[in-house]
Amino acid sequence: MSNYFDSIITKVERYADILAQRGLSILGRSMIANTLLLSRIWHSTRILCPPQSVFQRIRSAIIKFLRYKNFPSVKFQDCRRPRNEGGTAILDPAMQHSALRLRWLIPMLQSTHLASTQESFATSLMRYHLCVLTSSPSAILPLLFSEKRNTDIKKIGCFQSMFRTLDHIDYEINWTDLNTGTAEEISLCRVCPTLLTNKHTYKSPYWKSLLVKDVYGFNVIDGKLTPRGFFLSSQQRNRATKYLDLVRPG
Repeated sequence: MSNYFDSIITKVERYADILAQRGLSILGRSMIANTLLLSRIWHSTRILCPPQSVFQRIRSAIIKFLRYKNFPSVKFQDCRRPRNEGGTAILDPAMQHSALRLRWLIPMLQSTHLASTQESFATSLMRYHLCVLTSSPSAILPLLFSEKRNTDIKKIGCFQSMFRTLDHIDYEINWTDLNTGTAEEISLCRVCPTLLTNKHTYKSPYWKSLLVKDVYGFNVIDGKLTPRGFFLSSQQRNRATKYLDLVRPG
């Protein structure tokens, strides 16, 4: 795989050296970089999962192209800014890779009963493996909650890239899309973030292993999660009692 990425980068560098000989302004170079240089790698990065070193090499090739015979030299971060802010709107390879990952992620972030019947084979296969390898009722759990990802799932390249993308974007969870079985498997700290503030008698590590189902049960009569009346262990009962005392008004 590394040889394949090496060949792609070599082609980009060679093409950049040829185009650099033209008398282009910095705005012209940025347009050329986006349309003729970086466009050559999007298909590969859309399908494959390059390491960060590949993105750094591509970024270096683009910086070299932008700076060729330009003085003073322009920082890549400045070039990334929109044109109305003084930048040249150059695309960052790593950021674009994350954006392309969303094509795979958005269908899997839907609840199973909302997923399209026309879902692609690749999406169905990834959803299946996410559930099986993490023993989760829904692929949403390992995708959105890092504590649900075990060592096995983290070793798979395509999932590593997806996790990295979701960890860096502010994805707003639509809680109404989650069914009862999925909601009960969520860490209680995700539902009540104040448990992580260390302002309580019991510090944040005390709560991290507590799930929603450890404290609440689904009431089939009114269709709501209500505090449990029985517990599987004394430890579960003690933690649930302390949590309910903490969140109870007054």
